[in-house]
Amino acid sequence: MNYYLANLSFVDMWLSSVTTPKMITDFLRENKIISFAGCMCQIFFAHFIAASEMVLRVVMAYDRYVAICKPLHYSSIMNLQRCTGLVVSSWTIGFVHAMSHLAMIVQLPFCGPRDIDSFFCDMPLVIKLT
Repeated sequence: MNYYLANLSFVDMWLSSVTTPKMITDFLRENKIISFAGCMCQIFFAHFIAASEMVLRVVMAYDRYVAICKPLHYSSIMNLQRCTGLVVSSWTIGFVHAMSHLAMIVQLPFCGPRDIDSFFCDMPLVIKLT
């Protein structure tokens, strides 16, 4: 379980690091512009890390299920090779999920800058195509 918790902490650290730097710079600047590539990069990493976290939580639930329902067989079922395989599969599923979303989003028509008014504040976000 500590192996999964360490991976979950790593994923949570990266999830909060995806959009926070851009958000902080936008708070300090008057001009709030993000490039198309920057926007797609944020979308990819947000989906990649969030999907990896969701699958990792499912893996952790499976680990607890095995520990509770088959306590005598736990060490033979959840060996280091299986734990590593489940973590790698969570990262792989997250990558496939993010790539599928990115493949659909990139095909959408983006023509020139668009003002997107935020629901919670009056600061518009402009996506500038370069």
